[in-house]
Amino acid sequence: LKKINGEYNILLAGIGGAGVVTAGAILGMAAHIEAKGTSVLDQTGLSQKNGAVFGHIKIYPEVESLKPIRIGSQKANLVIGFDMIVAASEVSVNVMKTNQTQVVVDKNFVPLARLSESPDMEFDAAQYINFIIEKVGSNFLKITNATDQIRDYHGTSTSSNIFMLGYAFQKGFLPLELSS
Repeated sequence: LKKINGEYNILLAGIGGAGVVTAGAILGMAAHIEAKGTSVLDQTGLSQKNGAVFGHIKIYPEVESLKPIRIGSQKANLVIGFDMIVAASEVSVNVMKTNQTQVVVDKNFVPLARLSESPDMEFDAAQYINFIIEKVGSNFLKITNATDQIRDYHGTSTSSNIFMLGYAFQKGFLPLELSS
């Protein structure tokens, strides 16, 4: 179980319609069940058009500890990238701190709405992975294949975000109990 020193900041980075808000609600409720302080801020933007969606989750040792809810620059303890492109975006990278922020990312990604503006944009996973590694360091990035594994097992990838929460939990990155 990850210990909370003051506050524990988790950024969820994904695309609209893929369950980012649901994953944030699950983490918030788990913290509530444990009588920890929590705040959840969803930034949905162009979510209905495959746009980027961010969930700012803060968990505190006690309910009375609540502070502003948006994660500040270099203040994330954990970034869960449900979508690699969004995980490597300016918003996500801004909250990462070198040799501190753990990043868990699904190796799959979906072309975002900005593809319509830049149809020649390249989608090479290595460039996104390298961008994140440059920010946090290679020891702080964990890559999984959640989308394909869930699709192979269930026939659909709709629960890949929940898989990612479980992956982050198993790596010891979530300050929550399994029972919560």
